[in-house]
Amino acid sequence: MKIERFRSPAKINLRLDVLNRRADGYHDLCMVNTLVSIFDDIECEITERGISVECENDKNVPNGENNIVYGVAKEILAYSNKNVGVNIRIRKNIPSAAGMGGGSSNAATVLAGLNDMLKINLSKDKLMKIGLRFGADVPFFIFGAPAIARGIGDHISKIKKMPKLPLVVVAPNIMVPTK
Repeated sequence: MKIERFRSPAKINLRLDVLNRRADGYHDLCMVNTLVSIFDDIECEITERGISVECENDKNVPNGENNIVYGVAKEILAYSNKNVGVNIRIRKNIPSAAGMGGGSSNAATVLAGLNDMLKINLSKDKLMKIGLRFGADVPFFIFGAPAIARGIGDHISKIKKMPKLPLVVVAPNIMVPTK
């Protein structure tokens, strides 16, 4: 069946202000986010049925139903009028639990990728709304440009002119889950 490969980018917060705690347990934030040139590689293969998610090179990333990508794939397949499934393979290059949005980026990439592959034609705004149910950073990755993100990350404003910034990413072997 049909196979497509996607690059799933990392992000950094150039500024992160944690504001008040909300009644839903989240915090209101104000962030300046930008994509960086570190990518996970994702392969999506349309199959006859079912959903499988496998990360081949990072034991910290769950496979199957415990991966955020599984839920996103299930959701977007429900919007399709096709009776198909998908096998998803993830090769991690973005450090896990490093605050670079790897899982959210993977979810956004699969959401947008399957939207295109299956010709569902949901708008970017609709994909951002779906993505928000899976993680606060997912809408930013669907937006796909330097932005100021407010609220829990769901109110996004484009930064019109972002300077190129050289940076070095250091990821010590210390996991800091964002939850």
